Amino acid sequence: MEKGDVKKASSLMMTAVFAFLMLFFTLGYFVFFPTVIKVQLIELEKKAELPDLTINSVTDGSFEKQLEDYMCDHITQRPFLIALSIKVNKILGRTYQRGIYIADDGYLIRESHFTEDDAREYAAAVSTLAEECEVPVDLLIIPESGIMLRDKLPLDVTHRTFDEADKNAELLAELVSDKVNVCYAKEPIQELIDEGTQAYYRTDHHWTTDCAKAVYEWYTERIGLGHPNTEYEIHSIPDSYGHIYSLLPQLGMQSEEIRYYVNPKGEYTVSTDSNNTRHEMIFLEAANNIDNYRIFFGGDQKYTEISSNAPKGNMLVINDSFGRAFLPFLADSCSEIFSVDLRQFDTKKKSVAQLCRERGAERLLIIHYTDTFSDKRVREF
Repeated sequence: MEKGDVKKASSLMMTAVFAFLMLFFTLGYFVFFPTVIKVQLIELEKKAELPDLTINSVTDGSFEKQLEDYMCDHITQRPFLIALSIKVNKILGRTYQRGIYIADDGYLIRESHFTEDDAREYAAAVSTLAEECEVPVDLLIIPESGIMLRDKLPLDVTHRTFDEADKNAELLAELVSDKVNVCYAKEPIQELIDEGTQAYYRTDHHWTTDCAKAVYEWYTERIGLGHPNTEYEIHSIPDSYGHIYSLLPQLGMQSEEIRYYVNPKGEYTVSTDSNNTRHEMIFLEAANNIDNYRIFFGGDQKYTEISSNAPKGNMLVINDSFGRAFLPFLADSCSEIFSVDLRQFDTKKKSVAQLCRERGAERLLIIHYTDTFSDKRVREF
């Protein structure tokens, strides 16, 4: 082949490759992309705002940097390009991206932040609280998904983070005062997994409603509160993508369903800091593809008050978002519940011990999943 022919063939090949890439991006954006990725999830991210042009911002270089961030955040086709970048990284073997592990069976597992220092500091804080309270104090620890699903993590990924989180949960249980009844819920969750029931969502860090129900039954039996043999009606909301998916969108990721249980004989009065009084605990109006887990009380609340037709019981509950799927079941065992999320509630104005006395609580339950212990706000009782 002549030299000119080789050059011509090379040019034709490069043109063909370029045409293919253009066709791929065009079809991907206008045809394939809308069916495989939820744009609105990525668009939930807080985007950079157009910077103000000032003499100071120009001279110190901040305007140029902020303008670059703005252009990157508002680029056309940004969601698709993010998902495509993640897909390419996955093909290249990068199974850890943006603090999330791309695990087997479609699971996205967020890394743990729970340290030994967190365990020691929380143990000291909750022990002090138990001394101040005049009622039994239960600490219900929910293991994060990475602890229970370590076998699904990529083979090239170290399990050290979740091994340490598990060890720190055990350490926390050892360090707390004898006045604190610690319930580390690994046992009932493992039983559920062994039965083949999904315990955690694939695209979200929360436990499933089936898992919350299993732990509720295990916990109430342990403390002697008991639970009624309720014949629940089971409903579901399809096509759900969770919070972790919004951080690490996947091309072709399958949606999930959010199940919720309804007691047809239950009677409830519910009030939260952001809603008027109502008579149901499932807020269906909060459902959307972005975060269907919000159907449980409409999302995280500073406080939630629940009265039910359960025979008796008055409990103060300190909880994180995992507790929102737990409370509807607890309301069938306890007639008066007042729950507080310490990430929003100001204990400087009213301490947890004061709340216990004010509400006439007969028991205090703290329900947190392991990663929550890394948040300093939950130690401010």
